[in-house]
Amino acid sequence: MRVYPELADRLADLFGRLAAMDVEISDLHHSRPAGVPLHLANVELEARGLTSFSTVNPSIARDLRLPAWENGAAALWPPPEVPLAVLAAATFAPSPHAGPNWFANKQAKAAAARADAVRVARHYAEAHRDREERENRRRHSR
Repeated sequence: MRVYPELADRLADLFGRLAAMDVEISDLHHSRPAGVPLHLANVELEARGLTSFSTVNPSIARDLRLPAWENGAAALWPPPEVPLAVLAAATFAPSPHAGPNWFANKQAKAAAARADAVRVARHYAEAHRDREERENRRRHSR
């Protein structure tokens, strides 16, 4: 019986959902009125009852690596990141002036971030559904 594939899929799904929730929390913090302090903690900090990460209590979600069972080169967790070269190139682009529509632009960026969080959440929901289908097929084939 292979325990790792099922467990790794479940952990990757969990950490993906936690990451999506952290994006939503960040969006809420960015859209709060001026003067309102940050009030929602990182999901992992809250779940573990910590106020911050440290060398004694590092972030599990940040430090965990889960290779795929069939293809060890592919990682189930963490998800692929934007290459450093792409991020570096983006820093050289001139920053446009916010202009008279700065508020609409801010709202559009927030909407794009929310859409990205939804995309990530859907990806992990689909992975979760696929995992359940594989488990059901495995149970019925016994």
